[in-house]
Amino acid sequence: MLVTSGLGGRFPEGYPVAVVSSVKLDTQRAYTVIQARPTAGLQRLRYLLLLWGADRNGANPMTPEEVHRVANERLMQMMPQVLPAPDAMGPPAPVPTPATGVTSAPVDTTPPQPAPRKPGGQ
Repeated sequence: MLVTSGLGGRFPEGYPVAVVSSVKLDTQRAYTVIQARPTAGLQRLRYLLLLWGADRNGANPMTPEEVHRVANERLMQMMPQVLPAPDAMGPPAPVPTPATGVTSAPVDTTPPQPAPRKPGGQ
């Protein structure tokens, strides 16, 4: 069963999302491929609305840095042999912002024309 983590403050922790149908280890690339079936009948849904207020203590949702720190702590508890210590991992990579208002010169896509021939065939 896949459930929400609750880390971002948007959805409650433990809300069921999907049922795992298969797990395949790829030892050559250190990956695991997990396939899951959504718990919601997505083909039958018309609307879905999940509302969740602020933290029970009245605090605002966690910042991305806090989410990163807590996620690393949870991962270290579950599988300490995989990840380095949380302080060694550093902050998360910044999210690139899309460029706005940037224009480039138009690119000429017409093929080059051969040089004109001189009279006399040269």
